[in-house]
Amino acid sequence: MPPARRLVVHLLTGFLGGGKTTVLSHLLSAPGFPRARTAIVVNDFGEVNVDAALLSHAAARTETEGEPTSKIARLAELSAGCVCCTSSPQLGQTLLDLADDPGLDQAWLEASGMAETDDLLDRLTDPRLVARIEVGRIVHVLDASAYPGWWTNRTLAREQLRWATLLVVNKADRANPKALAKIDEDIARLNRTAPRIDAVRGAITLPEEPLSHRPAPTPTPGALHLCGCGHDHSHEPDHPHGHTPPVQGHPGATLFLPLPAPVAREKLDALLASAPGEIYRAKGFLAFDDAPEEVALFQKAGEQAETIVWKAGKIEVPSRGLVLLGREIDAPAMRAHFAALG
Repeated sequence: MPPARRLVVHLLTGFLGGGKTTVLSHLLSAPGFPRARTAIVVNDFGEVNVDAALLSHAAARTETEGEPTSKIARLAELSAGCVCCTSSPQLGQTLLDLADDPGLDQAWLEASGMAETDDLLDRLTDPRLVARIEVGRIVHVLDASAYPGWWTNRTLAREQLRWATLLVVNKADRANPKALAKIDEDIARLNRTAPRIDAVRGAITLPEEPLSHRPAPTPTPGALHLCGCGHDHSHEPDHPHGHTPPVQGHPGATLFLPLPAPVAREKLDALLASAPGEIYRAKGFLAFDDAPEEVALFQKAGEQAETIVWKAGKIEVPSRGLVLLGREIDAPAMRAHFAALG
């Protein structure tokens, strides 16, 4: 049985120079922010983690100037690579270590400006992490003062904006009307459901209901690796990949369907093909009725599907079940649809 308590991991995304570290520094210094029960994980693409040093300094400053409990519990650095690619194994182990700490309630992960949000979310729904963490907010920081920048037409920038559950339009005081109009246009086109906060120097106050947009806590594993990170390889049981999103009513949503008993492969395929709404990906550990003693890692993305028999001793298999990844998942309807699997 997986532990009932899971670490909530919030993501902070945004292109280079947008002000992610400044936003996080303001959150750390905000009155009432639970610093003593919060871990910060900072990913810097370079070999020297400048952002981690800045946040360490900010935390030390709030410890001196703020209330007695203002020190953050832990600060972890992930350097010399992006967590959606080269640093992903380090990220997984770091989060497992943090999840083992009973003194922590949440972690904030500041991603590299080059991180692809769907790849990063996939790492957080890796089957090894499914029972230990849950994805909270996805806060995306836009630099209004440089908008639209040279990167605006890139798929990366569009996708970072698309996956957000909270949009921070930073440096709004330095933006011209044309830039703000373009931001309004892009948000309306790509992600009109996420709340928006206009900020000056990264100063924001989080909305009151941090997790109200999501279904009740449920595990979340990984799907096929389809990112543009230069990978060209098959998937082995010790190298799970995929892409993921979370949040009902937002551009990405996840739903975990527990499936402790063996299922019929043909029935599963038919239910996935006829599911209500659009399912981008499905993934999880399952047993099929033609080999009920074996546990398989099942992954499906679009029309591509693969099943890998999980070798004993690799890792302890977490909760058996299927994670569905889609646009706006209607959880009750989806559970009813898949009830035939037993």
